[in-house]
Amino acid sequence: MLALVAAGSALLALPGAVALSPPPAAGPDNPPVVGITRPSPSAVDQGVALDTLPPQPVPGRLVIDAIGLDAVIEPVDVADDGSLATPESASRVGWFSQSSRPGELGPAVFVGHLDSVDGPAVFARLRDLVVGDVLRVGGADGSWASYVVSAVDRYPRESFPTEAVYGATPESSLRLITCGGPFERGTGYADNVVVAATPVGG
Repeated sequence: MLALVAAGSALLALPGAVALSPPPAAGPDNPPVVGITRPSPSAVDQGVALDTLPPQPVPGRLVIDAIGLDAVIEPVDVADDGSLATPESASRVGWFSQSSRPGELGPAVFVGHLDSVDGPAVFARLRDLVVGDVLRVGGADGSWASYVVSAVDRYPRESFPTEAVYGATPESSLRLITCGGPFERGTGYADNVVVAATPVGG
């Protein structure tokens, strides 16, 4: 289960086994979540006009053999309360539809539950990944793209590195996010696990 996550200028809220407090109201100390949207890399930053890049398929499946994961991906967006929505099914991975698609410049951001009322969820073993593990993303058109884990980090939710996770990158990349750290009833998990990956051979 992923608890309320203060992500700098963002909140990431995933419901789970234990009822969570609603996200705090936006204000000076808690800005609304619009800041989690990935800044679009500009032609100046990347040296290429984005409209000349070939369109990539919507991601539909995530396979990570190292942790026995083979899951359906579905698009998610920002919810009405300003949190990042997630799939209702704990067995599915959410792709933040305002982030890049795999194969495009910038990070494709994926989110999933750690656990649920029924036990371990889709990202239960995400923290077990190590640098060098391979991830494969299947597109809706039947294509596949391979990425290699470049970092596995855990951040306190009060100091989530929003720009580092959602910010523009000079190449295609993946970011996978779930809960981590100690759990407290009523407040949820204290941390977030974030896995970064870059294209194989990139």
